[in-house]
Amino acid sequence: MASIDYARFNQVISNLISNACKFSPSGSTVRIRLERRDDFAVVRVVDEGPGIGPEFRQRMFTRFAQEEGVHQAGHVGTGLGLAISKAIIDAHGGTIALDESYADGAAFNISLPLL
Repeated sequence: MASIDYARFNQVISNLISNACKFSPSGSTVRIRLERRDDFAVVRVVDEGPGIGPEFRQRMFTRFAQEEGVHQAGHVGTGLGLAISKAIIDAHGGTIALDESYADGAAFNISLPLL
C-alpha cells in the first residue's frame, strides 16, 4: 500500500495515458503495469510512439515545454502535463522518470514509497 491523493494520482496516470495514446500510431498498444520494487510501488506506462528525442529529455518536466519536429507534429497541448505530474509525484515523496533505455516508444516509471 502507498499513501496517495487519489484525485491527484489519477490526474498523473490520466496524463501519461493520454500522452501515450496521443503520440502512438492508430492501432498500437499502450501498456500499464504495476509492480513492487523493494520498498516502492512502480507504475509503468509504455507506448509504441516515436519516443522522446534526446534534446527534449532534459526539459520535458518543465512548464510549457513541448517537443518540436516529428515528435510533436499535429499534436496540440499546453506543455504543462508532465510538469504538473512531476510536481504531484514529488509531493507524494516519489519520482517520475522516462526510461531512457526503452527504444520502441516512450516508457515512464512512477515510483511511490510503500507504507
